[in-house]
Amino acid sequence: MRQRIPKTWMDNVKNQVGTVMSNFDHSIDQAIQKKLDKPHTWADYAGWNFHGYIWKHAKGYSCEVWQYKEYIETIHGQDLTDIMAAVSAGYGNK
Repeated sequence: MRQRIPKTWMDNVKNQVGTVMSNFDHSIDQAIQKKLDKPHTWADYAGWNFHGYIWKHAKGYSCEVWQYKEYIETIHGQDLTDIMAAVSAGYGNK
């Protein structure tokens, strides 16, 4: 399982499929989530104290967490609800 999203995916703006989640209302956009099924795609995760980059892989989802333009860590989960809970617990809603 990758610890970081591949730079080649990030370099191609066509691979960015939208904002899949927000800590504002703890919502998951189902249409954007479906777009993550396509290989080499990624989506944004917007939060007050962080920004995340989400991608899908065989074991679930991963999220690169960034704060103030610095990479902090990558969080893994079986689904987006797992990712949201873990990232929110560490970085959101403070």
